[in-house]
Amino acid sequence: MSAVVVLASADGLYRAGIASLLRRADFIVVEVDDVTDAVSATIEHGAAICVLDTDMDEGVHAHATRRLAACTPARIVALASQSNEANMIEVIRNGGSGFVPKTADGDGLVRALRAVLAGHLAIPRRAIATLVSELQGSHRRTTIGDQRVALTERERGVLELLEEGLTTQQIAANLGISAVTVRRHLGAIAGKAGAQGIARLRTLVQT
Repeated sequence: MSAVVVLASADGLYRAGIASLLRRADFIVVEVDDVTDAVSATIEHGAAICVLDTDMDEGVHAHATRRLAACTPARIVALASQSNEANMIEVIRNGGSGFVPKTADGDGLVRALRAVLAGHLAIPRRAIATLVSELQGSHRRTTIGDQRVALTERERGVLELLEEGLTTQQIAANLGISAVTVRRHLGAIAGKAGAQGIARLRTLVQT
């Protein structure tokens, strides 16, 4: 069965060209022109992927990705006019699964979508080292229960607020990220600490 892709771009001619390309690659494409409609269409059509043009007025990198990640389980791929590695890292941190420069050829975009459908991250090859370095450099060890675990800077921020007794929604509001992203971080922390789920993690850090 062909995967449903929501394609969000305010540039009608550009969107039509990408949509035609994806349909030739056997994707089912739903076209929209803003982030609000992207969220609605992704939910309505049960889309597997939302391709987001980050040059839209409201679509500056992480903000639009957070909005989509908070409302849908679909994988999010950002299309950007500039292959800025800092922006790519922000997209990935905020729930995105891929980052494709608009300078990429059509086959590159199709490969990226197929990669995220298979559960992989899709980022430019030359940016992999930067992403790995960023993630490795941001890890610090902390104690949870009787475990010493390595956490990213964002995971530490989430954990500290959890220790203060904040709810998932409160943590999300405090950090400016979605509740879905908070739960992902909490799940990752729980896994590292050997805790059986987020509820057990909360018990460990608040006792």
